[in-house]
This record gives sequence, structure tokens and C-alpha cells, in this order.
Amino acid sequence: MSADVFSEIRETEETARKAKTEAAALARKLLANAEEEGKALLTKAEQEAEAEVANMLAEAEKTGARIASEAASSTENKRAVTRAGVEKRLDKAVDYIVGRVVNG
Repeated sequence: MSADVFSEIRETEETARKAKTEAAALARKLLANAEEEGKALLTKAEQEAEAEVANMLAEAEKTGARIASEAASSTENKRAVTRAGVEKRLDKAVDYIVGRVVNG
């Protein structure tokens, strides 16, 4: 009878050791899978961030080009208005000078 008890204890201990080994192996496998999934998510997030930054940069460049174009156009308009004003005053100045020379 005592041999049966010892045999049962050994079987129980062996079953416990196997369960412990299997649990440790399962934990290592789950940890490895979690690390792989985490790395994949990190890589995906980096790629999405790079794409978003590229889109933001392209949009900023478009906006900058539009603003520069508007500024250039505005400068051209101001230049034309200034030139017209100068030409008008120049015509008046020429008329004044000619009048002074002719009329003495």
C-alpha cells in the first residue's frame, strides 16, 4: 500500500513538473508573440507617421507656393500702380517744364 502511495505521489509530482514546463513554454511563446505584434504595430505607426508628415509637408509647400505667387502678383500690381502714378506726374512735370521754357 505504501508503494502505491509513493507511486501516486511521484506521478502527481511528474504531472506537476510537466504542467509547469508546459506553462513556462506557453508563457515564452505568448511573450514572443506579443513582442512580434508590438514591433509590427510600432513599424506600422512609424510608416503612417512618415506618410502623414510627407502629406503635411506637401500641403505646406503648396500653401507656400500659393502665398508666394499671391505676394508676387500683389507686388506686380503695386509696381504697375506706382509706375502709372509716376508716369502721370512725369507728364505733368514735362508739361510744366515745357510751359516754363516756352512762356519764359
